Formats: sequence, C-alpha cells, structure tokens
Amino acid sequence: MVADWLALVFAPRWLVHRTCRLHTILHNVQVYFRFVSISMRILRSVRGWWWWWWWWSNYLEVLAVTEVGPIRSRDGIHVMLHAHDFPNTSGAL
Repeated sequence: MVADWLALVFAPRWLVHRTCRLHTILHNVQVYFRFVSISMRILRSVRGWWWWWWWWSNYLEVLAVTEVGPIRSRDGIHVMLHAHDFPNTSGAL
C-alpha cells in the first residue's frame, strides 16, 4: 500500500498519465461490452435469438448488396440507406 503510493508520487508524470489513460480506455471497452451483452440478453428474451439473427443478417446483406456508405443528400446531411426506404420491393433490392 505504502509502496504503491510512493511509486505513484515519485513516478514520472508521463508514466502516470499513460497508465491512467490506458486504464480509462480499458474501462470504457469493458463498459461497452457489458452494455452490448446485457442489451442482447434483453433482446433475446423479447423476440428470441433466431429472429434477431435473421434481422441482422438481412441488414448486413442489404448493406453488402447496395455497397452503402454515408450518402450525402442535397442539403449536406449524411443519410444512411435502409431497406425500409423501398417499401414496394419488400426490402429486396
């Protein structure tokens, strides 16, 4: 305990900042993955695993087929293309 405080006091400033920054990044990654796992658990309990798998694979397939990235509209706002923008084709492009 005392050795930790002494090391923290006498450590170079760049080393302290680097370790604190690394700890913050790791903590944020951990919080992000915890949020994803909890939200996926909730979604699986609501709709079931296979429904979400089907929706996500179809979404990725639409993105792959259309090669969609950020598309610039006339007023300069970036719009993302989704399957529900084409109601007459039932999502099949």
